[in-house]
Amino acid sequence: MTSSMLIVTNTPDGSCTEIHTIFHDLFHFYHERLTMEIEPHTGTIKFLESMITVKDNVISSQFYLRNYNRNQNRVTKNFLNTQHWDSYNNAPIKRALVLGTLYRILRFSDPLASTVLPVIAHWTVELRDHGYPAHVLHRSIRSLSSAIITRPLRGSISRLVAAIYNDTAFDLSRFPLNYG
Repeated sequence: MTSSMLIVTNTPDGSCTEIHTIFHDLFHFYHERLTMEIEPHTGTIKFLESMITVKDNVISSQFYLRNYNRNQNRVTKNFLNTQHWDSYNNAPIKRALVLGTLYRILRFSDPLASTVLPVIAHWTVELRDHGYPAHVLHRSIRSLSSAIITRPLRGSISRLVAAIYNDTAFDLSRFPLNYG
Protein backbone atom coordinates (compact mmCIF):
# COMPACT_ATOMS: atom_id res chain seq x y z
CA MET A 1 0.00 0.00 0.00
CA THR A 2 2.93 2.34 0.36
CA SER A 3 4.02 2.05 -3.25
CA SER A 4 3.32 5.00 -5.50
CA MET A 5 0.10 4.50 -7.39
CA LEU A 6 -1.78 6.59 -9.90
CA ILE A 7 -5.42 7.57 -9.34
CA VAL A 8 -7.52 7.83 -12.50
CA THR A 9 -10.99 9.37 -12.71
CA ASN A 10 -13.40 10.43 -15.44
CA THR A 11 -13.52 14.08 -16.41
CA PRO A 12 -16.49 15.81 -18.11
CA ASP A 13 -14.87 15.38 -21.54
CA GLY A 14 -14.64 11.59 -21.01
CA SER A 15 -10.89 11.43 -20.52
CA CYS A 16 -9.15 10.18 -17.40
CA THR A 17 -7.26 12.37 -14.98
CA GLU A 18 -4.23 10.92 -13.23
CA ILE A 19 -4.86 10.62 -9.51
CA HIS A 20 -4.44 7.09 -8.09
CA THR A 21 -4.96 3.60 -9.59
CA ILE A 22 -6.44 2.15 -6.42
CA PHE A 23 -9.59 4.19 -7.11
CA HIS A 24 -9.77 3.58 -10.88
CA ASP A 25 -12.29 0.73 -10.65
CA LEU A 26 -14.35 2.67 -8.15
CA PHE A 27 -14.69 5.63 -10.50
CA HIS A 28 -15.56 3.39 -13.46
CA PHE A 29 -18.05 1.34 -11.44
CA TYR A 30 -20.74 4.05 -11.53
CA HIS A 31 -22.90 5.08 -14.49
CA GLU A 32 -20.95 6.93 -17.18
CA ARG A 33 -23.14 10.05 -16.88
CA LEU A 34 -22.60 10.29 -13.16
CA THR A 35 -20.21 13.10 -12.32
CA MET A 36 -18.06 12.52 -9.28
CA GLU A 37 -16.43 15.36 -7.42
CA ILE A 38 -12.84 14.78 -6.47
CA GLU A 39 -12.16 15.45 -2.81
CA PRO A 40 -8.75 16.79 -1.84
CA HIS A 41 -6.46 13.80 -1.77
CA THR A 42 -3.67 14.93 0.48
CA GLY A 43 -3.44 14.75 4.24
CA THR A 44 -4.76 12.21 6.71
CA ILE A 45 -8.29 10.81 6.88
CA LYS A 46 -9.89 8.23 9.15
CA PHE A 47 -11.47 5.36 7.23
CA LEU A 48 -12.99 2.38 9.06
CA GLU A 49 -10.24 1.25 11.44
CA SER A 50 -7.42 3.03 9.62
CA MET A 51 -5.78 6.40 9.41
CA ILE A 52 -4.90 6.85 5.75
CA THR A 53 -2.29 9.40 4.78
CA VAL A 54 -1.75 10.62 1.23
CA LYS A 55 1.42 12.62 0.76
CA ASP A 56 3.45 13.17 -2.40
CA ASN A 57 1.23 10.69 -4.28
CA VAL A 58 2.05 7.91 -1.78
CA ILE A 59 -0.68 6.29 0.32
CA SER A 60 0.15 4.86 3.72
CA SER A 61 -2.15 3.51 6.39
CA GLN A 62 -2.01 2.67 10.06
CA PHE A 63 -4.56 0.92 12.26
CA TYR A 64 -6.56 3.45 14.27
CA LEU A 65 -6.80 2.94 18.04
CA ARG A 66 -9.77 5.11 18.88
CA ASN A 67 -8.87 5.27 22.57
CA TYR A 68 -5.46 6.78 21.81
CA ASN A 69 -5.06 10.22 23.38
CA ARG A 70 -2.49 12.11 21.31
CA ASN A 71 -1.94 14.75 24.00
CA GLN A 72 -1.07 12.13 26.61
CA ASN A 73 0.61 9.70 24.16
CA ARG A 74 -1.29 6.80 25.66
CA VAL A 75 -4.47 4.78 25.36
CA THR A 76 -7.29 6.12 27.52
CA LYS A 77 -10.39 4.14 28.37
CA ASN A 78 -13.07 6.23 26.63
CA PHE A 79 -14.52 3.29 24.68
CA LEU A 80 -14.76 -0.28 25.86
CA ASN A 81 -12.82 -2.13 23.16
CA THR A 82 -11.56 -4.95 25.31
CA GLN A 83 -13.38 -6.83 28.05
CA HIS A 84 -11.37 -7.35 31.21
CA TRP A 85 -9.83 -10.82 31.31
CA ASP A 86 -11.83 -11.64 34.45
CA SER A 87 -15.17 -10.62 32.88
CA TYR A 88 -18.01 -13.00 32.21
CA ASN A 89 -16.89 -13.93 28.65
CA ASN A 90 -15.03 -17.19 28.44
CA ALA A 91 -11.34 -17.38 27.52
CA PRO A 92 -11.78 -18.76 23.96
CA ILE A 93 -13.90 -15.74 23.02
CA LYS A 94 -11.30 -13.36 24.43
CA ARG A 95 -8.49 -15.19 22.62
CA ALA A 96 -10.48 -14.95 19.38
CA LEU A 97 -10.94 -11.20 19.92
CA VAL A 98 -7.18 -10.79 20.44
CA LEU A 99 -6.40 -12.79 17.30
CA GLY A 100 -9.02 -10.87 15.30
CA THR A 101 -7.71 -7.49 16.43
CA LEU A 102 -4.12 -8.52 15.73
CA TYR A 103 -5.16 -9.64 12.26
CA ARG A 104 -6.96 -6.32 11.61
CA ILE A 105 -3.97 -4.32 12.86
CA LEU A 106 -1.76 -6.12 10.37
CA ARG A 107 -4.27 -5.85 7.51
CA PHE A 108 -5.10 -2.16 8.06
CA SER A 109 -1.48 -1.04 8.50
CA ASP A 110 1.42 -0.85 6.12
CA PRO A 111 3.66 -3.90 6.70
CA LEU A 112 6.48 -1.84 8.15
CA ALA A 113 7.75 -2.20 11.69
CA SER A 114 7.66 1.59 12.07
CA THR A 115 3.92 1.58 11.34
CA VAL A 116 2.83 -1.63 13.09
CA LEU A 117 4.91 -1.59 16.28
CA PRO A 118 3.50 1.65 17.74
CA VAL A 119 -0.05 0.31 17.36
CA ILE A 120 0.92 -3.05 18.86
CA ALA A 121 2.70 -1.31 21.76
CA HIS A 122 -0.28 0.81 22.80
CA TRP A 123 -2.76 -2.03 22.25
CA THR A 124 -0.59 -4.43 24.28
CA VAL A 125 -0.50 -2.00 27.20
CA GLU A 126 -4.31 -1.82 27.03
CA LEU A 127 -4.54 -5.63 27.11
CA ARG A 128 -2.03 -5.89 29.95
CA ASP A 129 -4.00 -3.30 31.94
CA HIS A 130 -7.16 -5.36 31.37
CA GLY A 131 -5.52 -8.43 32.88
CA TYR A 132 -4.78 -10.39 29.68
CA PRO A 133 -1.94 -12.89 30.14
CA ALA A 134 1.06 -12.44 27.83
CA HIS A 135 0.71 -15.99 26.50
CA VAL A 136 -2.62 -15.06 24.86
CA LEU A 137 -0.85 -12.49 22.68
CA HIS A 138 2.14 -14.72 22.01
CA ARG A 139 -0.09 -17.62 20.88
CA SER A 140 -2.01 -15.29 18.59
CA ILE A 141 1.22 -13.94 17.10
CA ARG A 142 2.55 -17.47 16.50
CA SER A 143 -0.72 -18.59 14.91
CA LEU A 144 -0.62 -16.01 12.09
CA SER A 145 0.46 -17.38 8.74
CA SER A 146 3.53 -16.13 6.92
CA ALA A 147 1.19 -14.62 4.30
CA ILE A 148 -0.03 -12.16 6.96
CA ILE A 149 3.22 -11.38 8.78
CA THR A 150 6.89 -11.64 7.91
CA ARG A 151 9.26 -13.55 10.17
CA PRO A 152 11.26 -10.41 11.17
CA LEU A 153 8.07 -8.49 12.01
CA ARG A 154 6.73 -11.46 14.00
CA GLY A 155 9.96 -11.51 16.03
CA SER A 156 9.84 -7.74 16.60
CA ILE A 157 6.24 -7.92 17.80
CA SER A 158 6.97 -10.88 20.10
CA ARG A 159 9.94 -9.07 21.67
CA LEU A 160 7.88 -5.89 22.09
CA VAL A 161 5.03 -7.75 23.81
CA ALA A 162 7.51 -9.48 26.14
CA ALA A 163 9.18 -6.16 26.99
CA ILE A 164 5.83 -4.52 27.78
CA TYR A 165 4.73 -7.36 30.04
CA ASN A 166 8.13 -7.47 31.80
CA ASP A 167 8.21 -3.73 32.48
CA THR A 168 5.09 -2.18 34.01
CA ALA A 169 6.65 1.27 33.49
CA PHE A 170 7.31 0.63 29.79
CA ASP A 171 8.08 3.91 27.99
CA LEU A 172 5.46 4.30 25.25
CA SER A 173 6.91 7.65 24.16
CA ARG A 174 9.34 5.65 22.00
CA PHE A 175 6.30 4.43 20.01
CA PRO A 176 4.23 7.49 19.07
CA LEU A 177 1.22 6.98 16.82
CA ASN A 178 1.18 9.29 13.83
CA TYR A 179 -2.49 10.11 13.47
CA GLY A 180 -1.83 13.50 11.86
